[in-house]
Amino acid sequence: MYLSKRPRRFSRPPVDEKDKNLRRHSRNLYAHKDFIYKADKNHYVCPAGKFLRPDGKTTMHGHVGRRYIQKDGDCTFCYLKSQCLRKNSARRNLFIVEIPKEMTFSEKMKTIIDSDAGRQAYSKRMGIVEPVFANITHNKGLKRFQYRGLKKVNTVWLLYSMVHNIEK
Repeated sequence: MYLSKRPRRFSRPPVDEKDKNLRRHSRNLYAHKDFIYKADKNHYVCPAGKFLRPDGKTTMHGHVGRRYIQKDGDCTFCYLKSQCLRKNSARRNLFIVEIPKEMTFSEKMKTIIDSDAGRQAYSKRMGIVEPVFANITHNKGLKRFQYRGLKKVNTVWLLYSMVHNIEK
């Protein structure tokens, strides 16, 4: 069973960095690690011994990388075709990531919160500020201000804050 430091609703099993292509791996198809890279000629060799030649740089789902493809007809009569290709694919290609896409703000925040310092700081939030705003918005019903202008809004906010402090 997978145990996580994160709360259960946010936890996911860890992703193996060497094999990011989990869908291909789960269908028992060959993954990137099963292909051998030959640096001297800049090509990959498939498990059947065929060459995947470079097709240039491209982007895929925000990642920048190189694409390698096999010649037409190389995979047609291959004895490993069922283990290498999807059902309706004609030939195999590999996409090698050179520059990964930038992390989203949510992913950046997860890495910050999951660090030891972030976990310690985040645990204090519940005892400091969030219950105050939850009480004022949910229990007192202050979802938006009815008045316009900083002076009037500030007066209403101070009134609600005073009521909150008197209750406590």
